[in-house]
Amino acid sequence: MGIFSVGYGGLALFFSAIYWTHSAVQVPAGLLVDRIGIFQALFVSITLCVVGSLGPLIQPDNLAVAVSFRLILGVSTGMMFLLFIKILTILAPPNQVARAQGLQSAAFCLGTMLPYLAAIGLGIWGRSIDWSEKEKT
Repeated sequence: MGIFSVGYGGLALFFSAIYWTHSAVQVPAGLLVDRIGIFQALFVSITLCVVGSLGPLIQPDNLAVAVSFRLILGVSTGMMFLLFIKILTILAPPNQVARAQGLQSAAFCLGTMLPYLAAIGLGIWGRSIDWSEKEKT
């Protein structure tokens, strides 16, 4: 396979690593947000997001490095999710908090799908991940 020279199992490891830490960090991130405050936690989360996103460029062909930085990115997204929930509870009227949190969750899911939908619409999906006949020969 063209990405990291691994099979589907290696790609599954790479793509799922972010979700492991995203879900595992919920309680510790909530405690951290309560302890250091919203703005400081937001700064930490954005910093981790930048590091986690740009880190794999150090060694682009190394799966272990890419998975490690995806784990860091998962910590960032887990903390960011809690930060937005906390900000929504502060800004939304008390009778609209549940609606605001539902809209935030829907926007989060939509935001993760839009790049893929745009790639298909722009015709670049097949070029970015090319598992065509030349891989089989």
